[in-house]
Amino acid sequence: MSSVKTISFDLSHLHFRLAQRCVSYSIQNLHLNSYIGHTIVIDGPVYTRCLGCRSVYKKLYKRGYCYLCFNNLAVCDLCVLQPHRCHFHLNTCREPDWGIKHCFQPHYVYLSYTDKVKIGITRVHNLTTRMMHQGAIACLPVLLVPSRKIAGLIEISVKEHFSMTTAWKGMLNSRDVDADVLYASRDLFYREFDHNAYQHVIPTWYKDVIRISYPLSCDVTTSILQLPIHDRLVGLKGMYMIFENGVFNMRRLAGVTCEMTIFDDACGASMMTA
Repeated sequence: MSSVKTISFDLSHLHFRLAQRCVSYSIQNLHLNSYIGHTIVIDGPVYTRCLGCRSVYKKLYKRGYCYLCFNNLAVCDLCVLQPHRCHFHLNTCREPDWGIKHCFQPHYVYLSYTDKVKIGITRVHNLTTRMMHQGAIACLPVLLVPSRKIAGLIEISVKEHFSMTTAWKGMLNSRDVDADVLYASRDLFYREFDHNAYQHVIPTWYKDVIRISYPLSCDVTTSILQLPIHDRLVGLKGMYMIFENGVFNMRRLAGVTCEMTIFDDACGASMMTA
């Protein structure tokens, strides 16, 4: 009984690329899109390694960091998730150089459609990657701003009108949205946004909605799968591997190294009936 390939991998090996509006997924040199329909076995964890110091630990904290890094690295600070709470101006940033590089850069405030219209922020060069990570099927940037904190303050200022979160079950089963939904949401944003409260903020007025599709054509069974997994891959969307019997969120592999074996159709069918 032979397999296509067995690899050791973690979340850092996952890469996204937009090709003709469809997201292409790869892990190391494996093009995952090509293995939809194949049986996949994911075993692990083999070991857990902190994304910061790269040391091996039995336990990692949120987003794949050890206790020491979680409490000392800027990437683990609360303001990463709540940018309006940036405290750089108080000289209390955990890593000022990191803050300048990541936070004091041009950002978009955008509207996207996941399971509904939501508002979000991201660095300008990261827009497409951000959309692919969250499983958005459409996006419309609405403002260009000079820093992450300003983007976060604007995001909070209109939160009564726009969602800031995604319901993952709805996202996985969203297939299409009319462009007029996003254009109407943009009009609402411009009506509610206080243009006089911020300097150096530029409306983008994108003419066309950015569209993204994913290698997924079937309805999703939204049961959450736990490791180890032995199932047939039927699609990919956002950070989720979608199998016949449930879904697996690849964010859970932050700092976690697993082994993945991909079988050909005949071999996979033999294993699943064994």
